[in-house]
Amino acid sequence: MKKFITLMLTFILIISLTACKRDFLGNSSDINVDLWVGSFSYADVCAEYADGEPGVKTEGFNNTAVCKIETAQNAIELAKKEVNSSYNFISVAFDETEKIWGVYFGKETSGDVFIVGGDVNVYLDQNGITLRVVSGE
Repeated sequence: MKKFITLMLTFILIISLTACKRDFLGNSSDINVDLWVGSFSYADVCAEYADGEPGVKTEGFNNTAVCKIETAQNAIELAKKEVNSSYNFISVAFDETEKIWGVYFGKETSGDVFIVGGDVNVYLDQNGITLRVVSGE
């Protein structure tokens, strides 16, 4: 759990430091969306959150058909299909080597203060297929 929290806080910090937050969801004005696309290592995510560990899902996804992801907005819309929890903050990262999108759904209370737990990271390949979902407790 400590590793997950550390990874999530690092992910949020990296994204937030250079981010341009804008709301593009129209009817969801209470959701902060970070459209700046950061980078990450999907290989590191897989090493840190191995198959079968608590909170790690690698099958039974909604996104199983090819739907090419060309923008961060495309990645967010597809990733939302895998999230059942409530959130009010979304950020996106891309692994240039593996061509994997990482979409983070979290809970921000005010400013840049985040609620720990309940966060979800959805990882999709460039064809829109969900590969892994990592959820906090």
